[in-house]
Amino acid sequence: MCFWSPVCCLGSGVPVEVLSKPGELGEVPSVVVVHLDRPAVIPEITAAAAATVAEFGITDEALLGLLFGDAAPRGRLPVEMPSSMRSVEASREDVPNDTGDPLFPAGHGLSYSASGNEPRRPD
Repeated sequence: MCFWSPVCCLGSGVPVEVLSKPGELGEVPSVVVVHLDRPAVIPEITAAAAATVAEFGITDEALLGLLFGDAAPRGRLPVEMPSSMRSVEASREDVPNDTGDPLFPAGHGLSYSASGNEPRRPD
């Protein structure tokens, strides 16, 4: 297991630079944890990962508890995640959530119970 900031690769041991090429993770299903202190353009990373988790300042212990099912995650994105730099450049600076065709819209989020049931959208 390895940790990097601002993007962490759990279970793969692959530096984040490798994730710039989808498919480089090979046959190892990997969870990518992205520390968000602002919106990020990450379509290539989400395409290469088995799962992508956004976090906003969680401890390593709490994060691992969520990933291994000891606690039930929940939450929604407070901002949209743009699908490309082109959409960011075309958006208006003073209007939130204004990129065309976001990768994840504001309010996106999944949750599931700690018992390992299938993911569901929060109510």
